[in-house]
Amino acid sequence: PLILYMVALALLLHTSLFSNHLCGGDIFGEYSTYRLTVDNLFWDPNLASRLHAMLSITILPTIYSLMLGLEGTWIFKIVYPLIFAIVPLGLYLLFKSKVEKEIAFFSTFFFMSNMIFFTELLQLARQMVGELFYMLLFLSLFKDKIKPHVKWVFFIIFSFGLIVSHYALSYIFLIFLTALWIFGTLRKRKVAVTASMIVMFATICFTWYIYISSAKTFDHLL
Repeated sequence: PLILYMVALALLLHTSLFSNHLCGGDIFGEYSTYRLTVDNLFWDPNLASRLHAMLSITILPTIYSLMLGLEGTWIFKIVYPLIFAIVPLGLYLLFKSKVEKEIAFFSTFFFMSNMIFFTELLQLARQMVGELFYMLLFLSLFKDKIKPHVKWVFFIIFSFGLIVSHYALSYIFLIFLTALWIFGTLRKRKVAVTASMIVMFATICFTWYIYISSAKTFDHLL
């Protein structure tokens, strides 16, 4: 696990720290959204913007900036890669519970070796945080030896974290939950997903996206 985390961190930082400035596409819009929050010292949920509905690029970087005394550019260039490097670690723990640890190691290494991991994703701060919760949801669903009531608590917390971090990943996860439940029902096989989980996730998801930021996120989906 330590080797995987250090390799992931090295790959991410060798790209994010090649200059003193932000680089990419969406990251500039995300930085502007962060600046609105940190300059006003509060998050206005009524601003009509898909980006402004995401706490991962409004409240989260503001908290880190104020606590660490760092300007937002360095929060996105250093702190977010530190967070995103945890994703391969979680994948390794998930894979290791299903296959041999050597296969789990190289599977995770293959995930990190994809150029998208250490280039394009660094330009999407909200997706870095979203993928962390995405991984944690899979880990809580499919990791063995987790008590049902504990799994439910994790599922609710991580679901909310994913929903307020990245809208596209939330929709993808909802589709995945539904497809897996339908598969289990048709094949009469026991799966980790229940109808209650789907209803819970969909309720949190659409409640947030309809009533925050003038429903811009929901309008985009439609």
